[in-house]
Amino acid sequence: MVDCGTRLVDARTAEDRVIVRLRSEGGERTVEAGWLVGCDGAHSAVRKTAGIGFPGRRLFERMLMVDVRARWPYDRDGSTTWMDVGHVLSVTSLPDLPEDLSEEEIVDRVLGEFSRRSGLATDTVSEVRWATEFRVHRRLAETYRRGRVLLAGDAAHIQSRSGGQGKNTGLGDAENLGWKLVEVTLHAATAGSWVVPAQVPAAHAAAAAVHLGQVTALTPVRPTRREVFLIRPDGHLAWRGRAAPEKLSAWLTQVLWPEQSAVAVPATPATTTRSWTRRSTSSSNAAPRARASRPSPGARESRS
Repeated sequence: MVDCGTRLVDARTAEDRVIVRLRSEGGERTVEAGWLVGCDGAHSAVRKTAGIGFPGRRLFERMLMVDVRARWPYDRDGSTTWMDVGHVLSVTSLPDLPEDLSEEEIVDRVLGEFSRRSGLATDTVSEVRWATEFRVHRRLAETYRRGRVLLAGDAAHIQSRSGGQGKNTGLGDAENLGWKLVEVTLHAATAGSWVVPAQVPAAHAAAAAVHLGQVTALTPVRPTRREVFLIRPDGHLAWRGRAAPEKLSAWLTQVLWPEQSAVAVPATPATTTRSWTRRSTSSSNAAPRARASRPSPGARESRS
């Protein structure tokens, strides 16, 4: 759910939660949550409330931008750029944008540069819709985490918008933080036991319990892909595959007791932990190497 028109007033952390005070047209209210993630841009209120510094420097003295209608003779499917020593002019075809105020000085300078570099007359531009001035900074938060407060996207780092760096790094932050929060939450909710999340988890949890002892079965609130996951007690992904309890059982047998048949299962495994550590990625059904090599739970306490 997106709650538009709402501002963060204050946030304080307790041992197991974050207490947030929000303000909207209806007044102020207090919300408690397990984690607070600041995705609120370069002037992040979450970052400032958490007392996280945002050092950096200005990349360019300033940049000018105008939104215009023009009889454009060049390619409209991309950007046209003119460059010389110390100057760059880039023109990009964009969809219609809302009306805004213009500043005559900015318009004159931009159109003058446009005419000089392109060889086209300034009256090629028939309408100036708005003009603005902005500065480009490069900044990086001192830490991405302080207690139960985390940062992502422009709240954590800003750089030149050229090449879509901000959007790409922001999406990467979200993906990286998402799976870590899921695993930390699972680990806390299941008291460190093995976990099988699936649409119909009972059969897979029973198959895993034969090998591992206590296994917690979880059913997602929302429908997910028809895959089954086996999560280790430390919160890391152990196995992922299509819904098939016999495949999970066969894989566990192969990993824990490779000297035995993939069908035969000993009644009382005696060295589960040691064998698991040695053979945790020996099966073709094991989690991808990138996931299997994720940092230990203690590493999550460091900056994400």
